[in-house]
Amino acid sequence: MSAGRRGVQITFPPGSVPTADIIPAFPVRRCGYSQCGNELTYDGKGRPPEYCPDRRWPGNKTCRQLAATEREGIRAAGLDAVLDEYTATTDRLLSAARPLAEHLNAVLTTVGEVRSGALTRIGEAERQVAEALERAAEADRVAQAARAEEARAAGAAAAAQAQAEQVEARMLEVRADAENQVAAATHRLAAVERQHGQAVAAQRTAESNQRAAELRSVKAIAEATLLRKQAEQAESEIAKLRNQVQAADNDRRMLTQRIKDLTQRNTDMTDQQRTSAEREKKLDTVVAALREENTALNTRLNDARVTVAAADARAEAAEARYTELLTVLSDPARRGAAPKGPTA
Repeated sequence: MSAGRRGVQITFPPGSVPTADIIPAFPVRRCGYSQCGNELTYDGKGRPPEYCPDRRWPGNKTCRQLAATEREGIRAAGLDAVLDEYTATTDRLLSAARPLAEHLNAVLTTVGEVRSGALTRIGEAERQVAEALERAAEADRVAQAARAEEARAAGAAAAAQAQAEQVEARMLEVRADAENQVAAATHRLAAVERQHGQAVAAQRTAESNQRAAELRSVKAIAEATLLRKQAEQAESEIAKLRNQVQAADNDRRMLTQRIKDLTQRNTDMTDQQRTSAEREKKLDTVVAALREENTALNTRLNDARVTVAAADARAEAAEARYTELLTVLSDPARRGAAPKGPTA
């Protein structure tokens, strides 16, 4: 628990009752700016310091300057009387701290609540001041925009006046031009009436031409019908011719394929003939050899035939001799008169 007066702060242990024994001779002093609270060094000589000597806040402001701004906000919020009462009460409490130690706890609690309420109201006052400054800046911006809009409106009014003058001059020109156009239109109306008479005559001629054109159209329709029938017949004939052409094309493809096959067969037969010619050459060589061998064989066969004929003659002679010998041997009468054979 603590109590302070203009930056002087006395600190007591929580839950304890301050007595004369625990009140220091030189109380701990803290910075007088409520948002700072740093301890201030004091050796007991001269006037005690109230604010930090060298601490700087945003905007390069010191604790003394911010405390002055805070006091102005308090005055603007109507809290100066409360703080003065708070200061007086704190002074009385500090002077009577020793004889009134038994009541100090409750009083210090009240002082803390008052201080908290005061700081809350100070913060609210600062917020209101900031909002007021912001509204003033916004009002200034709106005023500047209004002045700019007024300047633009004045320029637009001048431009509109100049444009109105131009429009009036243009209206005069248009009126004169319209009068001229009315006169010209009167002349054109007379010309149009003349042209109308000519157009009526031309219309009658056109109607006569239209009737003739209708007759020509009927004839053209009849001719077109006849041509359509002829075209249908021609299409039928063309379809038949297309079928014939398709069939001829199929036959052509078949003949082409057959020619290719025959060409291939001719090529194969040519190869076979070439092979046959080679084989014939080989066969001629073999036949010649066989003929030579046949000639030799015929010669040998003739020789063999001569030899066989001689052998057959000898065999026949031997057989006749053998028969004769058998006859002689079988007839005893002739056995003694049997001729003697040749001596070996």
